[in-house]
Amino acid sequence: MFGKDKTDLFQKAKAAAADLGAKTSNALQNAKEQAAPAAGKLAQKIKDTSKKAADTIGEKVADQKAGREQKKANADRAKSLAAELATKPQLISSDNALKVIYYLIAADGQILPEELEKFDDIGASLDPQFQENRDGLLQACQVQLEKAIDEEDFYDVLQDGVDAALQSSAQGKNPILNPKMLLWDLLCVAYSDSDFAESEQRLIKFVVRRLGIDKAIYLEMDQAVQTATELEQESNWLKTTNRPYQEVAEQMQEIKAREAAIFQSVTDLITLQN
Repeated sequence: MFGKDKTDLFQKAKAAAADLGAKTSNALQNAKEQAAPAAGKLAQKIKDTSKKAADTIGEKVADQKAGREQKKANADRAKSLAAELATKPQLISSDNALKVIYYLIAADGQILPEELEKFDDIGASLDPQFQENRDGLLQACQVQLEKAIDEEDFYDVLQDGVDAALQSSAQGKNPILNPKMLLWDLLCVAYSDSDFAESEQRLIKFVVRRLGIDKAIYLEMDQAVQTATELEQESNWLKTTNRPYQEVAEQMQEIKAREAAIFQSVTDLITLQN
């Protein structure tokens, strides 16, 4: 009895195991069948994500390349425009030119009568209505100068005012077609008080660079003004001496001839096209 029960139990266990194996196999097959589409979808998703990432990276690289090319194109265009402008004389209206001259007068921190007199002479030569416009010009310059926070800041404020005037449109009366004329006026004003201050020299050199005036022209004009100033001083001294009239007259005539030669050379420089 015990042996028969044992055999039956063994058969039942064997059958149960076979049934369990079949169920497990079926379950695994079902799981495999169900997992296959999911795995396929996951693989496709990974593939799509990778492609999208690659496309994004490609777009960024393309954008960066396009950005670099655009920057280069802009730089080339700016360079070309600067070269084009350098070949053309910049128009400066009389009021802007006078502002630059006034800033130069104020550069050393004091405005002397002889400098202001020279300013008025130049203003009258540039603008027939200078007397009517004079107060407005001076007021505009003072507004700019009052922006200075302290003495160390003063020159920067001056230069900003000069730069704004030079960049302004040349709309207005009596435009100066040649910037070299403005340079000559600036040098004449700077030497009118026999003290060419460092701040004045610095500001004039800024104007020279800003207007693209050739350095050789600046140096030649500077030397011409110095020589003309020395001749004027010599002329004034001769008028006070007790030398014979004939001797003084001959020397005065020589001074006038030398001054005329200087002014002619400066006129040639100003009218020179390059």
